[in-house]
Amino acid sequence: MENDKQPTEQPTDRFSRLMFGTFPSRERIEKTSSPQQELDWIQLMQDIDTLVSSFQRLKPFMRNMTSFVDLFKK
Repeated sequence: MENDKQPTEQPTDRFSRLMFGTFPSRERIEKTSSPQQELDWIQLMQDIDTLVSSFQRLKPFMRNMTSFVDLFKK
C-alpha cells in the first residue's frame, strides 16, 4: 500500500537545523508572501535622503577617526 501523504517540509541535515532552525513549510510561505506588494516610493526616497544626509554629516568625523587610527598604527 502506497502512502498518499506527501511530506510538507523538506528533510534537512543536522547542520542546517542547528544553524538556521526549522524552515517553514511552502504552504506557509506562499500564504504570507504576496507578489502584488506595492512600494511606497515617496517613503523610500525620504529614507534614502536621510541616509545620504547622515553620511554627509559623518564624513568629517570619519576623517578624524582615520587619522586617529593611523596614530595607533605607528
